[in-house]
Amino acid sequence: MKSTALLTTGYVPGAIAAIIALHSNYYREGFALGLVFEARIAIELSSFLLNLEPSRDVLIVAAAEEEIVGSIVVDGTTLGPDEAQLRWFVADPKYPQLESQLMEEAIKFCSQKNYQRILISTMAGSHLADRLTANWGFKFFERNVGHRWDRPLEEQIFEVSLP
Repeated sequence: MKSTALLTTGYVPGAIAAIIALHSNYYREGFALGLVFEARIAIELSSFLLNLEPSRDVLIVAAAEEEIVGSIVVDGTTLGPDEAQLRWFVADPKYPQLESQLMEEAIKFCSQKNYQRILISTMAGSHLADRLTANWGFKFFERNVGHRWDRPLEEQIFEVSLP
């Protein structure tokens, strides 16, 4: 296992393709998601980045050995004025501390922007749900069936309040 990755805020060349690939690899194995999933990730991520509002949103990218190995986005535009949504959170498992590094940076950004609540959605059955609650204080908020993919999938939403 490798140990260090450098975090960068803002777009870096190749980020969209790398983030799609990281998500595709993770969700293909555990959830058998393919074309529809990848296409939606590509469309939504690209649209978000083209319209990113730096006073409310941030893309954080992790790179190691000149390869993008993780990402997280703080979307402060789509929810209420005091709320943010974390999106496109993914980390190469070869970098064991990377998830925590990305989450810490995202929460720090949210604190600096005075967000009071952070939401994150993940597929039911994802190992991320356990880490959200155990490592970063998120609490289960709601469950719904998502119809955005090639079949209905159960999604879980978690929230955490900031001081």
